[in-house]
Amino acid sequence: MTRFGSLLLIWFAACVIAVIAGLGLLSVMVPGDDVSWATRLPRRAITVPMICVIVFWGVVRASGVHLSPVPTFTFGGLAVYLALFVIGRILVSVPISPVLVLGLVLAILMALAWIAVRSAARRMPRTPDA
Repeated sequence: MTRFGSLLLIWFAACVIAVIAGLGLLSVMVPGDDVSWATRLPRRAITVPMICVIVFWGVVRASGVHLSPVPTFTFGGLAVYLALFVIGRILVSVPISPVLVLGLVLAILMALAWIAVRSAARRMPRTPDA
């Protein structure tokens, strides 16, 4: 597999595993089956986005890409929490489909994650067998 292909696979796996971890945590933290856009989440649920960033970093690091923890946690956390704020503001003020807004913000976050993985891989030394 080419270097680009392996990076793409690492990025995609990290994104999917982070989202699954976040949804799993929310399913444990939010009681009941009736979750909607208007659901008031418990205060401890505010940790879920940062846990998703940590899971993303862990999967990327376990895959062999040396993604720095401090910039990842700082900028990843800021990006995720800012995205949640933007989703909330857009859904409150503009009559637009929540799924469309969620998809757009998710695409932006995944693009930022790809930039982080690609730049970390570029800083890594090349091995003779790669």
